[in-house]
Amino acid sequence: MPLVHGRLVGKYRGLLIDHADLFREAELLAPRLQLLAERHTSGTLTDATFTRDFILLFAHHRAAKYDARQIRGMPGMIFSILTDWAAGRANLRLTAQPVSAIHMLRAQAEGWRYVTVDLEAALCGRVIEGDRDAFEFALHDLGHAYAFFKPDYDPPGQVEFFQQLARDLPLLEPYAAAEAQFADALEYCMADMNSHPQHLRQYLRGVIVEMFLRRSGSAVPDEGELSALLNNLHSLAAIQKISCLPVG
Repeated sequence: MPLVHGRLVGKYRGLLIDHADLFREAELLAPRLQLLAERHTSGTLTDATFTRDFILLFAHHRAAKYDARQIRGMPGMIFSILTDWAAGRANLRLTAQPVSAIHMLRAQAEGWRYVTVDLEAALCGRVIEGDRDAFEFALHDLGHAYAFFKPDYDPPGQVEFFQQLARDLPLLEPYAAAEAQFADALEYCMADMNSHPQHLRQYLRGVIVEMFLRRSGSAVPDEGELSALLNNLHSLAAIQKISCLPVG
């Protein structure tokens, strides 16, 4: 999200601009964006190289100082995952609009992720889903892709977790339908969180416990129902000796 209390925030803040400036930027970049689109449609650019050139176009335009090897404000992980995608080492698939949490979950359960390049939003200078411009949205997806395939974060373990979470949705969906806060936390885990699978499990367990605490209105949740739910979730089976205490 570019602005919080009037300040640019986030890991990409060095390359973000105020939403009010997006339309003017779109007017300036439109000819080059349209050329990229034409080259992609013709097959001159692959999905990976189209995304790379889209990222570089915005970064070059916004950065005060440009270097072919490093753009100020751009984490190295973005270039790393773009290189891996182009080389076939990362299974990523381009989409023109953001996908739903369930679609991203199913993709991750199969070992791949979507990357969104919303060219229409970029050409219109419009934000996506109310908080990110098209450039930042693409960076956001690429950052998650990097973490999904990062060896230190156990990619096969992440895939297994997301497979198990997909199996668990019928048990979790009634709780999500009953409380918007838990629904948001569950969707975040499904589609917007990539880390070591043990961290994913601890996060999921934590938000479930917190949801039960809110329902009870006290520091003591319904331990019978909570224990039954936690112990029936495939995605939490690897956590040994589950207790009903909140995760610190």
